[in-house]
Amino acid sequence: MDTQLYDTVIVGGGPAGLNGALYLGRSRRRVLLIDSGDARNMAAGVMHNVLTNDGATIADFRARSRAELAAYDVTFRDDEVMSAGCDGGRVVVTTKKSGTFHARTLLYAAGVRSALPAVPGLADLWGRAVFECPYCHAWEVRARSFAVYGGTVPSECLAATLTVWSEDITYLSDRRVLPRDERDRLVAAGVPVVADGISEFKPHAEGVEVIFEDGRSAAFGALFLHLDIEPRVDPLRPWLQAPDLESVQADERGRTSLPRLYVAGDLGRNMQQAAMAAASGGLAGMAINADRPARLPTRAAAPAARPLSARRPSPQPREPFAMTSPRAEFTPHMEHYTFVLEDQPYLGYFQYGNEKTPVYTTDRHGFRVTPGPAGLQASVGDDRPDGPARVLAGSSAVFGVGATGDAATISARLWNAHAPRLPWLNIAGQSHNSAQELMLFTLFLHELPPVEDIVLVSGVNNLVLSRLPEEKQGRHGAFFDCGPAPDVVPPPERRVAHAAELTLRHLGAWKTLADGLGARLAFVLQPLAPWVREEPLPREKLLFEELDEVSNFRRFHNDISTMAVGRAYADRLAAGCAGLHVPFLDMNVALADVAGPEDWLFIDRVHCTDLGYDLVARQLADRLDLA
Repeated sequence: MDTQLYDTVIVGGGPAGLNGALYLGRSRRRVLLIDSGDARNMAAGVMHNVLTNDGATIADFRARSRAELAAYDVTFRDDEVMSAGCDGGRVVVTTKKSGTFHARTLLYAAGVRSALPAVPGLADLWGRAVFECPYCHAWEVRARSFAVYGGTVPSECLAATLTVWSEDITYLSDRRVLPRDERDRLVAAGVPVVADGISEFKPHAEGVEVIFEDGRSAAFGALFLHLDIEPRVDPLRPWLQAPDLESVQADERGRTSLPRLYVAGDLGRNMQQAAMAAASGGLAGMAINADRPARLPTRAAAPAARPLSARRPSPQPREPFAMTSPRAEFTPHMEHYTFVLEDQPYLGYFQYGNEKTPVYTTDRHGFRVTPGPAGLQASVGDDRPDGPARVLAGSSAVFGVGATGDAATISARLWNAHAPRLPWLNIAGQSHNSAQELMLFTLFLHELPPVEDIVLVSGVNNLVLSRLPEEKQGRHGAFFDCGPAPDVVPPPERRVAHAAELTLRHLGAWKTLADGLGARLAFVLQPLAPWVREEPLPREKLLFEELDEVSNFRRFHNDISTMAVGRAYADRLAAGCAGLHVPFLDMNVALADVAGPEDWLFIDRVHCTDLGYDLVARQLADRLDLA
């Protein structure tokens, strides 16, 4: 049983529920979305009339929506709701597999069921050649012959509407006697009626074949019909005490006559269209937020006195998780790595300054503070060393995402244990490509003390971003927030070549800067879990599988998550570093050499545990002669 209290439980993971979750998540609400995965429109496969998603597959739309919602306090459960009611001022929702959940409000967006006429073959063609909505499907079959089935539900208005897409329309009444007004509307629309009984529908090269009871047949490009619908409100029956939600809906924002119950999507008072459903979910989210201004405490409070217009979610957000999850059991501190990033000129985004959480501290610029021996600490903005220092640069792994505290980061382990001769400065952002890493160092170069060594730990983000098309890459690589990844991507060898060229080109600029500072430069290919071990430890596997439910890493990057790709990438980088006279270290090989078979190294595929970061620091010191 999940014992935490949610601001809102949302039932239904279609456009209405997802958009409601987005509005509430962005309103700093704690949300649980429960979805059974059997939406009515799944048979159609694709969605239309939604800008930027016209023609997108429904599965892809849902996956991308969940990935975007991971930036907020939204938790997902793939389960079926068995009952929902109100008890003592709390909403109580019971599911088939996951148990019982409690919330302050319920947004019900479970949709409706369609009842197809009981004509053989019709169900098999549903979503392929048999459709209900002309605005969703008629364009794809335009100018073909259409049949409109009116044998159970009168569909003469649908037939008249379809004359926009086809001039050859036949109305099939299937022996139903048409009222005069229905027949008159068909005559006015110029649609002929075939009253013969129908025995079967079959697939046909044109679309659909109608087999009549007398043995005759006729082929059409598509068949359209209106359907009887059934509201999916069974779990609400004891609370609802009404046949449907529309009868208790109080206004256009989804409020109902029942306190704490809100409705959105096809169940409410709106056209049954994806765009309208999404809009109704947003309106309901706004209503919930307005009706209940007090909110539950957030998992990670955003910095005070920052303008909301300046905030943005991390391009690689850390997913919130339920208290019963493996992440909650093994890595509870990860709740504090739910970053809110600040818009920054040139960089795109960076951490806020002067943040102190239970696991990390940033200086006035947003750099993570490195604690040292005897109570000392070092950072670019607040505790700049008086004498020479060393720089550890890179992205989120260098920042130390996954470490249980500042003292467990790579830079801290170097200064305190493995390379303690000089202070170490942590110069790292979140989700930066190699151009952003270079820009970050350059922008703060004037504030650095004398630098003896620069260790750049990088490489993975460029390879991850190589999935995006060329128009998103620009001259210096794609960013993490420049658009959804495409379904068709270059093969791994092309991705490796592109990422290596980009990384080495920017490394040449690092070399020029280091030479000007009189500093030694080394490049380290950062560790990626599948490049270190072919099989994760059982604990790591549980964590990875949970993350895969709410993130896109495995779906989008499975092709590069092999030992062979990691070695090929390392070979290209090693050759390029040799040409630049920059020492190179593949940390994946280094970790594989020294880690014990039971050493827990990764909290996700990119970020390490405290032990993992300590081993990384030790290998840097030993193999780059930093001790």
